[in-house]
Amino acid sequence: MAKKKHISWHELTFPKFFIDEERHKVRQFNWDFDKEALDLSKLRDTRISLQNQVDTLVEKIIEKKELLIKACKLENKKAITHFSESISWYEKNKEEKDKELKRINSAIAFLTEEIEMKRSYLKNPEVDWNELLKKCKEGHLGEIISTRVLEIDIRGRFDIENVVVEEENAPLGYHKVEDLEFLLLLGGGDWEIPVAFMLYRDRREYRIYVPKKGNLLDREGKAYVAEEIVPAVMSMFEYDYDALLKDIVARFLGE
Repeated sequence: MAKKKHISWHELTFPKFFIDEERHKVRQFNWDFDKEALDLSKLRDTRISLQNQVDTLVEKIIEKKELLIKACKLENKKAITHFSESISWYEKNKEEKDKELKRINSAIAFLTEEIEMKRSYLKNPEVDWNELLKKCKEGHLGEIISTRVLEIDIRGRFDIENVVVEEENAPLGYHKVEDLEFLLLLGGGDWEIPVAFMLYRDRREYRIYVPKKGNLLDREGKAYVAEEIVPAVMSMFEYDYDALLKDIVARFLGE
């Protein structure tokens, strides 16, 4: 069996794209958020370091080419071979650094946009949260959320056929943390164990965020199918609401 290649975080900073009906290119992460990887200041420092390395390699290439020209004039075959190999090595090294620099620049651009989007969430229009909660309780969430949002935010991981807005000893419903307002709800299909999710409003529409920490999700990030769970261990399936709320705050406020 082939040994699994180790992938460093900077190899993951070039995000995948998929076509979206309105924005055409919506960048979507396909890995867990890592604070170190998503630290813009560290990414910028890395970019400066890489750029310096590229500049040094360019200087070396120019230097070696000048020496190669002199060796050609002297018809020194040994020197010609040496400098030709050196130039090839430096150019290959520069090509690799250029690719890495391109990934870093893509990550910086993406994360800068993410930060601006997060800030825009805090500038949303006035929302009647009680009315919104009532609509969710009456089963009208599907009318509130657009098909576009369902495809981007849920991606088939669970159904919103059934929505729970209140439960004993559970902090479901309306929350406000600083300027961030949202509803914490549970949702799932008839045969699914409900998934906790956040319903919020950005400047354009209602959106959904599904916290990973403290939630009931399988390894693929989807809802568990209830009939596949052994009844004896069903009681072990509990939400960690503290972890859920911390996940949301970290995601949108960076705390």
